[in-house]
Amino acid sequence: MINGVSDTAMIYAAGLGTRMGALTRSMPKPLLKIDGRTLLDRSLDVVVQAGFARVVVNVHYCGNMIVEHVHARRDLEIIISDESQQLLETGGGLKNALPNFETNAVFVLNSDTFWQGDNPATDLLQAWNPQKMDALLALMPTARMANPKRPGDFSMDQNGILRWPSETLAAPFLYTGAQIIKTEEFKNRPEAKFSTFAIWQKLIAAQHCHGMVYDGQWVDVGRPEALLEADALARHG
Repeated sequence: MINGVSDTAMIYAAGLGTRMGALTRSMPKPLLKIDGRTLLDRSLDVVVQAGFARVVVNVHYCGNMIVEHVHARRDLEIIISDESQQLLETGGGLKNALPNFETNAVFVLNSDTFWQGDNPATDLLQAWNPQKMDALLALMPTARMANPKRPGDFSMDQNGILRWPSETLAAPFLYTGAQIIKTEEFKNRPEAKFSTFAIWQKLIAAQHCHGMVYDGQWVDVGRPEALLEADALARHG
């Protein structure tokens, strides 16, 4: 365990990548490259550098290509969670992988993210307080982004507790795709396919969902132009 968190992490790599257009016509998005290195390898690097011993990678679209690709890694144990028959979404994907985690708190990372600066996993592990938190999300202030592609996701109070936006409450923070989250609520969901959003709703209502502002640079690699943005950032800073 690392600060009460399972030493097995999870990387989401099962998305369809449809917003990437022709780039993912015959290749899964996690294998697209930024400055010559795949998104998936960059995500695996985050996990390794933070001290995790194992990682679960879920696969769906072109999953065989991802399986073949990760065989080249020798720096950690990689477990494939096969969703080729049914895409389970983020919540269902984690629920399906639960037997691989030895504790009830897991670091989870989206593979379609680019980070420059501090390791987001290390930052989350240092900030994690299992006595107070059921989830801790890495966030990016919209004010630090030159051209945010979407509105903010959350508001956050002075204690780091997250709130949903409303007519009177702004949402100046974007979710970056990295979090530590406890797994009890996933175990209790009866359905196989669901979004982590449903878990967040319950945790936010109970004031058990916290945020941590990431101090480095971050790109949500969801569209071709974002891939170019991340590539330029990796090459030139």
